[in-house]
Amino acid sequence: MNTSQIKDIVKKSVAEAVALCDTQAALAEKAGLTQGAIGKYLRGDALPRGDTAKRLSKAVEGRIPPYKFAPHIFDA
Repeated sequence: MNTSQIKDIVKKSVAEAVALCDTQAALAEKAGLTQGAIGKYLRGDALPRGDTAKRLSKAVEGRIPPYKFAPHIFDA
């Protein structure tokens, strides 16, 4: 999997998580992140680390598994 494909998966997963939480700010708060970090993931300007991927997954009650937020770290 190349970087472009990884970024597409992350962007889609974060967008889905935002939809589940209603706003970027709400997702950020639930995950203990900043809204700016969520924006970077949505734009493909950054990729979540493993611990961040787990926090994002927990913020959406596991409806999106950590590997969807960080396929460059976790295996499916």
